[in-house]
Amino acid sequence: MACSRYFNVAFALRRSPIPTRPIATFCKTLGKSVQEGFMKKSALCMAIFLIAMMMLITPFVAAAQGPNVGFMEVQINNGTEPNLTAGIWYPTDAEPSSHSLGLFAQNVALDAPLRGRNLPLVVISHGGGGSYQGHYDTALSLAHAGFVAAAISHAGDTYDDQSKVLQLWRRPAQLRLLVSYMLRNWPQHERLDASRIGAFGFSNGGFTLLVTAGGIPDLNKIGSYCEIHPNHDLCLALTEAKIDPSHLGDHVPPEAWIADRRIKAVVIAAPAFAFTFSKNGLKGIHIPIQLWRAADDHHQPSPYYEEALRWVLPQSVEYHVVVGAGHYDFLPPCSVSLAAVTPLICADPSGFNRARFHEEFNGEIVRFFQTRLELGSEDSTRR
Repeated sequence: MACSRYFNVAFALRRSPIPTRPIATFCKTLGKSVQEGFMKKSALCMAIFLIAMMMLITPFVAAAQGPNVGFMEVQINNGTEPNLTAGIWYPTDAEPSSHSLGLFAQNVALDAPLRGRNLPLVVISHGGGGSYQGHYDTALSLAHAGFVAAAISHAGDTYDDQSKVLQLWRRPAQLRLLVSYMLRNWPQHERLDASRIGAFGFSNGGFTLLVTAGGIPDLNKIGSYCEIHPNHDLCLALTEAKIDPSHLGDHVPPEAWIADRRIKAVVIAAPAFAFTFSKNGLKGIHIPIQLWRAADDHHQPSPYYEEALRWVLPQSVEYHVVVGAGHYDFLPPCSVSLAAVTPLICADPSGFNRARFHEEFNGEIVRFFQTRLELGSEDSTRR
């Protein structure tokens, strides 16, 4: 399968991660040669594509407001597996400058001193096949507003490693590790307020936050969903990969879906696999939610994602429908050169201005967390 053909399949998998038994065992069941071929080719194409994408994304410069922003990259112990990589943005008095961080540029002060005490924390979960860098514009906006923002790269579901993309339960566990690191091991952890923690997640990250907030998905719904909607992106991707969706929920580990009660409010954009959460599966969620839907999201079509989720949550949510937006408009704006290379990611509906939308989007996220985490105008950034 050529890379250009692969992207249509891989992005469906990125948006809707498919949890099942460890992939090596799963491959034996469904045909190891077929699965290995798919995963090797998909991993190569995804790595090439996302490296090119991140190198071409327009650097984000947040509007001048509040303190400057410091940035550092850290490694987090992950038991018997390699360390997890995370990026941290935070208020500082140090002068920022343009830096190449990973595969993009931003205006920050590297490893600068932290400004403030009793700082609220927001953790970030990226979409499938991404990295902690994927929502750096949102992280910058939060840090300018007095938050510490920490984003994790979900090992096994990143642009350079999709070897465990089918093991969805790994993501909430990794996000819990990030929260624990920030509260216990980050050198400035004593200057965080452990009672004020929020989370932001997009696509696969949105699914991650639903579990983190207390949701329990029913993966047996995947098979019946694809029987009814065989032409939806998720189902086409599974068919292309020779994966039988009727067995994807058979081998989820015991206690896979564990909530993190340290998180007090969440912002969820275009959540993947939302239709797998029933009313009963969401009864454990009792924290404030800001929910975003792109009105022209053809990859996760309405009413099976945000709408399905909205009507079965046990409480009302702050709901935003973005007129004219597509699924990928929740990612940072693209440069002209990137738009020419990757129209799937960058092509916006006629008349839609992604850069302008992100100013509003990030502003609404900051406002929501300021309200729900009770961030005053001065309390968190005082020395």
